[in-house]
Amino acid sequence: MQDELYEWLELNRQPSLQQLFEDNFEHLTQASTGATTGDWLVMFSTETCADCKVAVPVLDAVASKVKGRQNVAVVDVEKNPQLKDRFKVTQVPTIIFFCLGKMYTYNLPKMDIPTLKAFMEGWYKNVRAEAVPGIPTPFDQLVENIVDNLKAFVATMETEGAVTALTGNLVVMVTLAGMFVVILTVVVCLTCTCKQDQKLKTE
Repeated sequence: MQDELYEWLELNRQPSLQQLFEDNFEHLTQASTGATTGDWLVMFSTETCADCKVAVPVLDAVASKVKGRQNVAVVDVEKNPQLKDRFKVTQVPTIIFFCLGKMYTYNLPKMDIPTLKAFMEGWYKNVRAEAVPGIPTPFDQLVENIVDNLKAFVATMETEGAVTALTGNLVVMVTLAGMFVVILTVVVCLTCTCKQDQKLKTE
């Protein structure tokens, strides 16, 4: 009896609804590996979002009901822009369920305790499973910035003409130049490494 009481006290010592940040998200959730920290229902929100504020006490109640078996958390996308970009969050609230290395975006019309709990307990299987994107490297972020800038450049050309696009999108040119330098450096390093390996083999 004492052991059960101690276990209950330990379980309820920490708040049910957790806060996740860029520096602890992957460590706590193990989202991309599907490791042993359990399933996570995560709401991506902002402090100014009215619907998010309404959803918080609901999520807290769900978290209390599933505590010890599953996890519920909130991420502020304004304070954690890398997580926003990583999971392609375009609106708030966005709720994603992470389970065994896959992610399932919550798309049910209701956001009440029974519906959210049912989603976590099995309804998520009716939603398309997506692979959890890995933690982006600086190179990944550079490529993504280039793609975004090129899209903006093309859109400007279509609407305002080539001259305006060129003068108004110097950042594209600078970014492309930076990308070229990076690629050139990688190629040179790989070439030198290959030559060195060949030299060692011949010796």
